[in-house]
Amino acid sequence: MARLELTQDEVARALLAHPIFNGLTTQEARDFAGHCLVVHLHANEVLFHQEDPAQDMYMVLAGRLTLSCVSPDDIPVVVGTVRDGGILGEMGVFDDAPRSATATAASDVTLLQLPGPAFSMMVDLGHAAAGNLLRWLRGQLCERLRVLDERLDAVFTSDNDGANEDSVQKRARDLWGALRGEGEAQ
Repeated sequence: MARLELTQDEVARALLAHPIFNGLTTQEARDFAGHCLVVHLHANEVLFHQEDPAQDMYMVLAGRLTLSCVSPDDIPVVVGTVRDGGILGEMGVFDDAPRSATATAASDVTLLQLPGPAFSMMVDLGHAAAGNLLRWLRGQLCERLRVLDERLDAVFTSDNDGANEDSVQKRARDLWGALRGEGEAQ
């Protein structure tokens, strides 16, 4: 991974072109850019590994990354792709949990790196760019929860009337109902 030297104005222009930062002034974008680093990866270079410590968030300025996880039987499984304008590693600015996936450059990639401490400071100061990112992150997290809810609901919803359910499936449905506030798990 190599650090690139882009001017604060070049980074600010890239930020202002991104929909997340819609409405920022040029000065707000320049302030935000002053806290970011620009990094470059060559194809097949790893940005971070699953289980690495997480702290920073990244925005893809150019190129494409693949996200992969190792299955329980040690087989890497591609779980996503992040392209131009995409953001990854966002959970790292909120908690100390390790990375949930490995991010590998699928092509040459240029990224904007926002260190977690800088993000936290900008949130504390009420910086407009941090507010924009928080609104975007909130939307992403809500969407992920909705998708997870739908997937879990599909797993635990049976087509039959429940007469032939085995005890494990019934217990799973009861637990799921309790999590959703539909009754108590026993």
